[in-house]
Amino acid sequence: MTYVKSSLFCMLICFSLSSPIIAQDSISSSPAFNKMRLGLLLGSSGSVYATSMIGLNSLWYKDYPKSNFHFFNDNDEWMQMDKFGHSLAAYYESLIGIQGLKWAGVENRKSIIYGSLFGLVFQLPIEILDGFSANWGASSGDLIANTLGAGLVFSQFMLWDEQKIVYKFSFHPTEFASMRSDLLGENLVQNIIKDYNGSTYWLSFSPQSFMKKESWIPDWLCLSLGYGADNMLGVSYAKTPDEYLHYVPYRQFYFSLDVNTLKIPTKNKFVKALLVGLSIIKIPAPTVEINSQGNVRFHPIYF
Repeated sequence: MTYVKSSLFCMLICFSLSSPIIAQDSISSSPAFNKMRLGLLLGSSGSVYATSMIGLNSLWYKDYPKSNFHFFNDNDEWMQMDKFGHSLAAYYESLIGIQGLKWAGVENRKSIIYGSLFGLVFQLPIEILDGFSANWGASSGDLIANTLGAGLVFSQFMLWDEQKIVYKFSFHPTEFASMRSDLLGENLVQNIIKDYNGSTYWLSFSPQSFMKKESWIPDWLCLSLGYGADNMLGVSYAKTPDEYLHYVPYRQFYFSLDVNTLKIPTKNKFVKALLVGLSIIKIPAPTVEINSQGNVRFHPIYF
């Protein structure tokens, strides 16, 4: 069940990106501390936090047996794709926290320190609920992944006061969803949440942002490194039904081009909001894949 929750939380964060509060170029920073803005930020965050926890407990936990708090080792499941989902969620939760505190006029260093904790605070209750569930348990791997996601935001703001390396996500439908719809989803929305075979997690960066001098490379053009996995018809190969054992899971590593939509200049507010909403999504582009089967593939367009 953990794989469903981590993906679901990632998608909730994706939709929240339509808020201009996380747009580094469009955020209207308050020059002085603003109690009203801080109250609005904390109040809305608290409401989302409480609602999501109540909903999560209602959807996934209330009908399952409880136990004493315990840990469960799920680090071999889904070729660690669920861990990337956790780190992606923590990354954007922390990014929203930092930008929100800056918007409220909190001093820059304090915004970075306290805002980075948003990702850990929002993800921690998932592990607590898991820990008291007899069917699952808290995961040390999830906690590490959450910390790495929040740490990526924190370290970049401390080094450069911006995000030069951006965490992104992409998805494409796969044949496996129809083969195990009970596990991988019965429609496109469920597939995006459950089918890790079609998910890819990316780190995108602009070469221009690391150059000391201006060059011909536009700052919106990025290189992107991705990770995915395929042939997964069970949470692990050992737990895959016998009829699907000829599908052996393997890892995929990608090298591609990308676009930082936050760097595309526009004065149109609607277009700017749209670009902010797209900023988490890896733009389809020519891609080279190297996988653990020893194959190298070129995709003219990969999403």
